[in-house]
Amino acid sequence: MILKEIFRFLLFLIVLNFTISLLTAIRSTDSVYLLADSGMKESDLQELQKKNSLPERTVSISKSIFLLDFGKTLSGENVTRIIFQRLEPTLVLAVFSILVFGGMAIFLSLLSIYSRSPHLGNALSHFSNSILSTPIFVVAVLLFIVFFLELSLFPPGGYERGSIAYLVLPGTALGSRTFARIFLLSHSECKKELESPYITILKSRGFGKNIIIFKYVFHKILPPVLVFLLLDFSSLLSGAMIVEEIYFYPGIGKATYSAIKNMDENLLKGMLVYSGLIFYTITRLARSIQSNLIQKSE
Repeated sequence: MILKEIFRFLLFLIVLNFTISLLTAIRSTDSVYLLADSGMKESDLQELQKKNSLPERTVSISKSIFLLDFGKTLSGENVTRIIFQRLEPTLVLAVFSILVFGGMAIFLSLLSIYSRSPHLGNALSHFSNSILSTPIFVVAVLLFIVFFLELSLFPPGGYERGSIAYLVLPGTALGSRTFARIFLLSHSECKKELESPYITILKSRGFGKNIIIFKYVFHKILPPVLVFLLLDFSSLLSGAMIVEEIYFYPGIGKATYSAIKNMDENLLKGMLVYSGLIFYTITRLARSIQSNLIQKSE
């Protein structure tokens, strides 16, 4: 089992290395074309292109991954230090979005089942589908207009340690999609569980509705819901470029956007390695937790 996991991780690193090499090579080629108009000598341009060849880039990225040293940005800052500086605000935003909106989705799905009213469940399902069909930048802009420009309830962006006010708008924009996905999943799973033989036996033994829904049904739907929550968490922890750029939130996503816009190869390389490792690690963790929870519930 351990050897299989090690092999899977090494294979992932190979694919990640090749992907990053290809992407950074494309951005570097664009940079060379721009430098061609700057008056550089032809010999210097040829030397730059040679250094940016795909094989040499692959070897360089392999060293960067294992040594966690991605060099410096175009402005002279250490890339690894930037990643650690941006990690805190990104982690805080991800935790806020997942806990508040994921928890709200699970509670409302259980409540809609408990109320036995199809109207609440249907209304929340339509609302969730509407969120998923709306681009996230539209949600972010609407929140910005309503809660900052019109009502002036929350700051327009930025980040201040210990202040929840700076998390509300970007956290709601990101968390809205988490809410929609988790509600649709948990609501569907709740309805299935209520019709299962296990719940029928509990009812026949006189268990109350509160205990059945908020304990046993919740315990049954937890494995798939937890996996989706962890997958959403890994996505948010990898950075949300559009939302972070709209709210000028100093996270991983904004740094990645800056690297792409400024053709900063080292910064882009570091951000892609970070995002890839985070997504792989949390995804594997989610699968492991799911397997353990399923085994315990059986």
